[in-house]
Order: sequence, then structure tokens, then C-alpha cells
Amino acid sequence: MKIGRTTCQFTGYLMLAHYLPVISVLDGNFKMNIVSFLKKESSKWFEGLSQVNERRKQWQAFENRAVSVFEAISSEAREQKLFENLYVDSRSKRLDSAELPPFVTLFWGKHFAGFIDFTSENSGKLVVEGGCALHLSQSLSGQVACIFYPFSSQIHTPSNRYFLFKTYRCPSSINDGELHKLVKLMFSYAHISSFAGKPVLLDHIRMIWLKIRSRLRHIWHSDWVDFMFERAKKVIESKIEGLANVADESSNNAT
Repeated sequence: MKIGRTTCQFTGYLMLAHYLPVISVLDGNFKMNIVSFLKKESSKWFEGLSQVNERRKQWQAFENRAVSVFEAISSEAREQKLFENLYVDSRSKRLDSAELPPFVTLFWGKHFAGFIDFTSENSGKLVVEGGCALHLSQSLSGQVACIFYPFSSQIHTPSNRYFLFKTYRCPSSINDGELHKLVKLMFSYAHISSFAGKPVLLDHIRMIWLKIRSRLRHIWHSDWVDFMFERAKKVIESKIEGLANVADESSNNAT
């Protein structure tokens, strides 16, 4: 009981110290306390802006490094004759870069998934699957959001449009090892969301972890998550869904 009383007293002292400037204002010492208060607030704002600018300045070096890592993976995937080619996109590569947020994306190309009715090849309507991607984008405050997108097609659209897996405080906190971990997670999601995937137990475990982390971010930061998704959507829709690859050309020729 005595311990509880001491704790309550200590908490009361902290609250009193926090609201003391307000109490002093009410007592008549308005000028002195408001000047001190505004000086502290000014210092906080300048410090915050300085940190944001520093994080924003880190982006270009990170983008160059991430593009290098992803292109090496993409090149090796072609050598190993992977199921589908991997592509790399970034703001620096885009002619419309002024209209896009800072981003770098590793994504799969499009490919055939069969005929829509699955019964007659005379239908002439081919299903094309695509859209699976690992997307990294910088927010206004300089943080970096990691978003995963699934495979989808005309007849198969996952209930989850995306998963926001993680938010990094600054670009420099994402090293090459972390990028490799994200690529492995993207491959697991690709196996689970694609019609041709063959997920193993580890892929399902990674997927559970991805869903849990994404769900927690939606609970605590729903507005920020929605904002980042809308920024990412502008990039994804303009590039991935407009990718002119062999599957698209063949599909057009078949119809």
C-alpha cells in the first residue's frame, strides 16, 4: 500500500512539472513563460525539419544501392532461367519522375495462366498473370515503407491488395542483407499468390509473419498506411500493369 502511495505521489509530481508552465501563465507570469515555451517549441521544430532533410538526402544513395542489388538478382534470374523474368524500376529511371515519390521496385513480369474458361482453346481469351512486386517508397517524413504486392489476373484477385511489411526510420538503415531478406519474402509471397507457385512450409511461415506485421501497422497507423499505399499505387499502376512484355503481345495476337 505504501509503495502504491509513493508511486501515485511521484506520478503527481511529474504531471505538475508538465503543466507548470500553464499554471504559471494562469498566475500572471504570462510573458516570461510563453517566451520560454516558444523557444523550446522552435528548437523542436527545427530539429525535426533537420532530421527529415537528412533522411531525404539519404534516399538517392540508397536507391542507387538497392537498384544495384536488385539488378544483380534480376540478371542472375535470367541466367538461371527462372519461371518469369524479374524487372527493376526506380524514380531515377522514369521520365515522369517529377510526378512520382522516391521509390525502387523489384517486380515480376507477366505470363500466361491459361484460357479463361479452361475448357476450350478456341475461346481465344488468354488469362495473363502479373503484378507481384517488392516496393520501397519514401514518405514525406523521410521514412521508407516496404510494401508487397501479390500476383493477380483477370480471374484471380487476392482479397489483400497489398501488405505493408515494415517501416524503416531512414534509408541508410536498410543494408544489403536486409534487401536480400525482403527478396526472399517476395519470393514466398509469389509462390503463395501465383497459380503456378509451389510454396513450402517456410514460405507459409514467412507469409504468416508478413500478415501479422502488416495487420499491426494497419491498426496503429491506418491513415499513414493508406497514404503510402496511394503513393505506391500511382507507381505500380503506371509501370507494372502497363508492362509491354511477351505475354501481352501474344495475348493480343491470340484475340
